[in-house]
Amino acid sequence: MNACFKNWRFIVLVGLPLVLIPLLLIDEADEPGKKFRCAYVILLMAIYWMVEAIPLAVTAFLPIVLFPLFGVQDTASVSKNYMKETNMMFVGGLIIALAVEYCNLHKRVALRVLTIVGSSPIRLMLGIMFTTAFLSMWISNTATTAMMVPIVLQIVKTSRVDVKEEEESASYGAIKPSNLKTYLENDQRKSRSGDLSMISSSDLDLEHDNVNSTNKNFDSSLQLASSTATIAVDDSSDNNSEASEETDGTQHKLIKMLLLATAYSANLGGTGTITGTAPNLVLQDNLRRKVNIGQDGKYTDLTFATWMAFNVPPMIVNIIIAWMYLVVIYFGLPGSKKSKSLSLGNRKSVERLLKEKYRALGPMTFHEIAVLILFIFVVLLWLFRQPKFIEGWADLLPGAEIGDSTAAMLVVFLLFVIPKDYNFLRQGKGKVEALLDWKFVQSNLPWGVVLLMGGGFALSDASDVSGLSAWIGEHLNSLKDLNQVLMLFIVMIMTASITEVASNTACANVLIPILISLSRRLNIHPLYLTLPATVTCSYAFMLPVATPPNAIVFAAGNMKIWEMVKSGAFLNLSCVVVLLLFNISYGNLIFNYNNYEYPSLDNSTEIMPMLL
Repeated sequence: MNACFKNWRFIVLVGLPLVLIPLLLIDEADEPGKKFRCAYVILLMAIYWMVEAIPLAVTAFLPIVLFPLFGVQDTASVSKNYMKETNMMFVGGLIIALAVEYCNLHKRVALRVLTIVGSSPIRLMLGIMFTTAFLSMWISNTATTAMMVPIVLQIVKTSRVDVKEEEESASYGAIKPSNLKTYLENDQRKSRSGDLSMISSSDLDLEHDNVNSTNKNFDSSLQLASSTATIAVDDSSDNNSEASEETDGTQHKLIKMLLLATAYSANLGGTGTITGTAPNLVLQDNLRRKVNIGQDGKYTDLTFATWMAFNVPPMIVNIIIAWMYLVVIYFGLPGSKKSKSLSLGNRKSVERLLKEKYRALGPMTFHEIAVLILFIFVVLLWLFRQPKFIEGWADLLPGAEIGDSTAAMLVVFLLFVIPKDYNFLRQGKGKVEALLDWKFVQSNLPWGVVLLMGGGFALSDASDVSGLSAWIGEHLNSLKDLNQVLMLFIVMIMTASITEVASNTACANVLIPILISLSRRLNIHPLYLTLPATVTCSYAFMLPVATPPNAIVFAAGNMKIWEMVKSGAFLNLSCVVVLLLFNISYGNLIFNYNNYEYPSLDNSTEIMPMLL
């Protein structure tokens, strides 16, 4: 029995295909079982993805094997889904993000913001959250979290060391250590460790970047901070011991609060841009292939600019709610006795630490400046390709259909052309180093994510071709009498529940095609259900396994699962409610949900016939 429990994934891997065999035996007069064979593959992959029976990217290969064998699609048609324009956009965006990491520009931005917000714990947490969210909009939320966690831990530990120095000096007349490193080397007391080195990239979801390079950049800080998660004090005096234990408990609370704030804001930040996380691009690709939302300017289309216009406001509101909620649950209401314990100790030491770390970076190098200029350049290209409210640069090229991946790959090309040191000619170096190194890209780009997205696109495409999407839409007609707001709430709650235990990309790949079909059948605007559901895929705050940022802070803070569940459950619900309210009000203002009409079959060239 114990062996079965340990090997349950293998049992699921072998047994599930046998359990689903009845779907392969269903025949119909028109297309003998094609839609149900497609359903067999979708259910098989969805459950494999959910339980991670095998690596997610390996599961994504199944459509290439099973769809041709079952007669759903030919191999060439299935294979096209694995390197589409959306995949190229994703790869290009990630490479640009890696360039920001490669030159340490993200570290400079983070430290600069933290030196500005001040050392008050509440203000510091707000600064950490907005810094993390902003960085997560453009680079991997995993890499952002791995960068911020050592900084957060070292801030708290440095202030705690100064407090202990004062206590020991007052009690024993001890000589103060000259710096944090000396103190920790001489300290012989035991400490509880939240060792981040236990986390490997294989433990994280494939839709996020490999964080090894980020950890290397902060290796010394990470080892120092994570090896000192809490410092136990063993004073000879009982009174001093009790006071010290109480202070340690407060500091540990502060650590957990700041770490959870980092993870939550990293997850929320990915919702701010269409390139922020993979589910956003999954939605974009499905809509592009199945629905002509804009109808040649008749309605507002989903672009990089309109995505930010819709999603940045609820992202900011949710970050503020998360900030206030964490303060209340860990330190009580402002002015209460409990809140007075909220202290970092010596604030001057915190300010000094941040300023010293920022000064250690030195002045901005040509490398950083060039990457920053290219980063701003590509964002502007994305925003103004076809902004709709004015004529975009792509509109100036009549007859050319240009996607966002064109702009991304242009900048990627420039990253490998422009030298990272403008003095290379005068220095007489034999080899010119570019702004980005290809070996760094190879070792850090999550290639498995491209396969994961491709597998999802293959499922979506086969659902249309086999008629499964239309069949599901027909059987969901009974929902037409349900209030649309209630329907939206149910969809969002269901999505938020699934994404806690499954990859957010896999969740989006399964749900979005169904919601597009449902929207068409019920004559609902194609974005009304799909856009909030896609964003909700990132609302995973309750479990360490839900997202890599959760896993990182769970280990770093030496937390218990119930602590993460306690704070995350409220945020899951509050974020859903906030996004729902924004969608039915602000979303309707942007996309005009109420007056949307699908084009007729005669005028439509982009809606799949089976959806009609």
